[in-house]
Amino acid sequence: MKQVFDSIYIFGDSFAHNPHVETSELFASLVANYYKLPLFNYGVGGYGNESIFKKIYEVVPTIEFKNPLIMVVYTCYLRKEIYNPKGKRPRNIDPEFFTENFVKDYFAYYYDEKTLLVDTLTYINAVQVLLKTYNFEYIEMFSNSNPESTFYYNSSTLKINSGKFLNPPCLHKICPDDRFELHNDGIKNGHFTASGNKKVADLIISTLDQYYYS
Repeated sequence: MKQVFDSIYIFGDSFAHNPHVETSELFASLVANYYKLPLFNYGVGGYGNESIFKKIYEVVPTIEFKNPLIMVVYTCYLRKEIYNPKGKRPRNIDPEFFTENFVKDYFAYYYDEKTLLVDTLTYINAVQVLLKTYNFEYIEMFSNSNPESTFYYNSSTLKINSGKFLNPPCLHKICPDDRFELHNDGIKNGHFTASGNKKVADLIISTLDQYYYS
């Protein structure tokens, strides 16, 4: 097998850096191990697309490898961030950090659904422009399977279909049953189990083999 990439970098939310399985069982780790490449995981739990873009913007200029593969796991458009009054790190607008009335008032005053969608689409476009500027190969996917993912992928508002999306682009559709319960309510809508990560890794590997290693 010819070697195309010399490293893998992954950015995204907690689905990129799943706290419920061993590091070696993460899909990014499985992909890196398959190709025998070093992995740099910048996934952060709770990150919205704004923070994902900012992390990529911070890290990409520092990459010293010549041919890295960048994997990006975008998240739900509802994760709109403002500065956390309990710390310096921006947090999602969530009653865990802000009162419920504050959250409702903030969204009602500043945002409607369309604004939030266009806002996150702008960050996705910014990621693509940045990676193309550095001439880095990349593959994109979504951590959620909510209706907004279809909007992302087929948007006529902002063209984001770069041809680099995993197919299917929503990870949850790959292995809907291989997930942990999020609220101990019997509903499997949390992070991927080890078998779920394996299925995601297999799809990524088959995609990369088709486009880069065949």
